[in-house]
Amino acid sequence: MSTIKVTNLQATGETASRPVSGVAAAWLQSQTTSASISDSFGVSSIDDDGTGEQGVNLTSAMSSANYTTTIGLETTNLHNTAARSRIMGVHSKTTTEVNLKHDYLSTTSYYTGGIEDAGLYNLALHGDLA
Repeated sequence: MSTIKVTNLQATGETASRPVSGVAAAWLQSQTTSASISDSFGVSSIDDDGTGEQGVNLTSAMSSANYTTTIGLETTNLHNTAARSRIMGVHSKTTTEVNLKHDYLSTTSYYTGGIEDAGLYNLALHGDLA
């Protein structure tokens, strides 16, 4: 495999270029209820670490654990049983794995939440590879 080294990228037909460092290092669409990958780039596998918890294993290591993560829940697969505020966030991360946790808060009281599987979610990682 060859390596092409560039500073900026510009797709055919685009008028603006973007720095290579702004391109996602890895991304994933996953279903937590079945711990399955719908589609991904830079992700080797996922682990079901229990209800509401999932580990995302990266194909290539990041240069440090100081990379950024962006997570989005797709609400079509979430429970409709009660008014809830759902939160999915990074529980911990290393250069080779991101551990996610999904919590919910009841909107009827200050905190009567818990942990549950989030359903379908999207994850993107931005940072330098090792």
